[in-house]
Formats: sequence, structure tokens, C-alpha cells
Amino acid sequence: MQKVINFMAVFSFIGVASLTGMGIYIELNRDKLAEEYKQKVIGYITDLVSEELPGMVDGLVPDFTSPEMPVPTTTGPDIKLP
Repeated sequence: MQKVINFMAVFSFIGVASLTGMGIYIELNRDKLAEEYKQKVIGYITDLVSEELPGMVDGLVPDFTSPEMPVPTTTGPDIKLP
């Protein structure tokens, strides 16, 4: 029975030590980890937008334009400044 209790104590210690170690690592590298995560999210969003944008633009831009307007040959009178 003592061996089982000792095994459970060692296993518990290893679990607590690993959680403490991960917490310390995350706390010391928080800025770097946050920046990496932010860059991954920005890259993911950029990929999604770039994939969807051509389809959205193609649907919004008409295939034809209105008839050309004639180009004026003369302009209006001068605008007098005060």
C-alpha cells in the first residue's frame, strides 16, 4: 500500500512541477507568444479575405459601362478670384 501512495505522490509532484514550469515559461515569453499568435491570426484572415475578394469584386463590377460621353472641345469662362 505504501508503494501505491508513494507512486501517487511522485506522479502528483511531476504534474504540479510540469504545470508550474509551463506557467513560468508562458509568463516569461508572453509577449513573444502573443506576437506569434497575432501574426498567425493576421495571416489566416489575410488568406481568407484574399480568397473571397476576387469573387466579391467580380460580382460587383459590371461587365460593361455606359456609352462614352463626348469630350468637350471648349471650356467655360474664367473664374474671377476676389
